[in-house]
Amino acid sequence: EKPALIEDRSSFDAYKIQSVVVSSYSLINYETNQYSVFSAYVGEAVELRIYSNRILILFKDKIIGEHSRCFGKHLRIYNPWHYVNALERKPGALRNGAPFKDWNLPPSVSKIREKLLNHSDGDKQFIQILLAAAKWDISATEAACSRALTDGTHSATFVIQILEHNATASPLVVQEGPILSIKAPPDTNYACYDEAFLTRQERSNAV
Repeated sequence: EKPALIEDRSSFDAYKIQSVVVSSYSLINYETNQYSVFSAYVGEAVELRIYSNRILILFKDKIIGEHSRCFGKHLRIYNPWHYVNALERKPGALRNGAPFKDWNLPPSVSKIREKLLNHSDGDKQFIQILLAAAKWDISATEAACSRALTDGTHSATFVIQILEHNATASPLVVQEGPILSIKAPPDTNYACYDEAFLTRQERSNAV
């Protein structure tokens, strides 16, 4: 009968399934370790697919986290990108939050962050760059930051405009801020002030 059998060419996707709930810290638990997922899924019931060397976390068949499997004990494994959206509500976490400690960002992005530290709103500007990177991708953001540094600037506005330009191939028009114009220019004649000043000066010279 062997010649009549059909060869099985499908691969066997070997994994174990487990259901868990995402904690308030955007983490799931598996065998004493905790793994991060995107912060938008806090409180949701999700499915784990545990492979021999990695763990996939899915919500309604959508992958919301993927990590190399950790065989240590009582460890937290973070992906900083899972927490970027939460920075809009908690910008202070960028400096003090555990997911962002020792974050290995590309050199040009790290250089922009270093320069923005000297600004009072530097953290907020850098968060805007990170949000843009999450929307596009980190390689595009790295190129945009490199371009900004070459042009002698490091503002989030400029970096984001470069990203949008590269994504749409539209002409790059850089605006660092809103351009203000006067709708009703003053029509008062201020020459009278000059005349008054000259009169006072003549009196002073006479004395």
